[in-house]
Amino acid sequence: MDSEAAAQGAGRSVGRKSRRDRVWNAASIAIVVALWAFAIIHITSLAQDLQYKNFPCDFCSFYSSDLALRAGLDPYTADLPAIERRLGTESQIPHATEPPTQLMLFEPFTYFSLPSGFWVWTALNALALAASLGLLLGPRSGLNYRIALMLVALTILYPPVSRHFVCSQNKLFTLLTLVLMMRCMEDGYDGSAGLLLALAGMTRLFPFVIGGYLLIRRRWRVIFFAAAGSMLLGAITLVFIGVANSRSFFPSALVTSSQNWDIRRNTSSVTLVSRMFWHSGYSGPVVEVLRITAVVISIVLVLTISTLATLRKSAVGDRDWPAFSLWIITSLMLFPSSKEYYLVMLLIPFAALADAAAHGRANLRAIALAAVSYVAIGYPRQQERYLGMLFKHIIGLREVLGSASFPLLAAYISIYWLITDQARDRGAKLNAARLE
Repeated sequence: MDSEAAAQGAGRSVGRKSRRDRVWNAASIAIVVALWAFAIIHITSLAQDLQYKNFPCDFCSFYSSDLALRAGLDPYTADLPAIERRLGTESQIPHATEPPTQLMLFEPFTYFSLPSGFWVWTALNALALAASLGLLLGPRSGLNYRIALMLVALTILYPPVSRHFVCSQNKLFTLLTLVLMMRCMEDGYDGSAGLLLALAGMTRLFPFVIGGYLLIRRRWRVIFFAAAGSMLLGAITLVFIGVANSRSFFPSALVTSSQNWDIRRNTSSVTLVSRMFWHSGYSGPVVEVLRITAVVISIVLVLTISTLATLRKSAVGDRDWPAFSLWIITSLMLFPSSKEYYLVMLLIPFAALADAAAHGRANLRAIALAAVSYVAIGYPRQQERYLGMLFKHIIGLREVLGSASFPLLAAYISIYWLITDQARDRGAKLNAARLE
């Protein structure tokens, strides 16, 4: 009798599991269809937004900067609006802000007409995004194909991706470079990983912060090749761009880019701290000293938290790459010129979290806060409304509550929790094993 009852109970359990599987399969297919319907509608709308009579300002700025360079002018001091008026466009960006190596690599696009160059640029950005998603969510990720399709659709709907294409920016190339770097480290190709970091750093600067991750993880070969690659790229840049032009990048670009630090689309935590002081209603030498002190403290705090989290992760290996992802977010937080479209870099942390969640290695709070980060960037007014309920009495913060810094901070905390939760869970398992 007992065996018959056990068999009946097992049969009921299998039947319930089978029903749950069928329900999940039907629900997941419905979700995929719905998300892709929205994604296709969004792509259609985005394609219409790209049909400009005058081409997007950021691409025009890149284009006019290299035209100035070809004409023997210093692009960091040349009058770019004057060049653009002759092209029939107007970016309102007075001087070049891109690093010299980025200008060197962009120069071939100036041999196209402006419209042709723009469409080639857009197509290459789309290919970079597709390749990045293939490497992040493809077969080697271990994700179910339905989950992968959902994540691809959510990527298409992600506001920073749309903003990136509308502004004709270049951060998707950096995304692909860092994804390739991650996969090279995963496969043991440390030399290639170092050279890819050198390329990302020399063209965008902020990826060099990831060197902190490499130091903690003692990835000496990657560091060596990154340093060697940076020196080689630097030498090539000096030959093609010129020593004088390269030297003028830092002072000139700093002045030009700093004009956009006090905007809500800026995602940097460093700039957020400064904006709190700039909008506090107070000014003077003492306030400026306090602002600089607060900025330094915020930098040290972010680096310390990232270091401690990585040290905890280093004891067990960086499965799913959450520690690497944390340093990508750290680099964005510390880079004062990062704007909303820089958040396309969060596709790496989001993929790491999805991989961990699919294999039962992510706790609910990390997943929930990542969802908050994803949603909040698309609804800055609602973000300002709800954050205002909590922080409305803090002087200086009322004016910056709609900042893109908060979605980036939410992503940072989410990946930090992913790391620390995994370390704690592993510690609990080890203690249980010892007790047994």
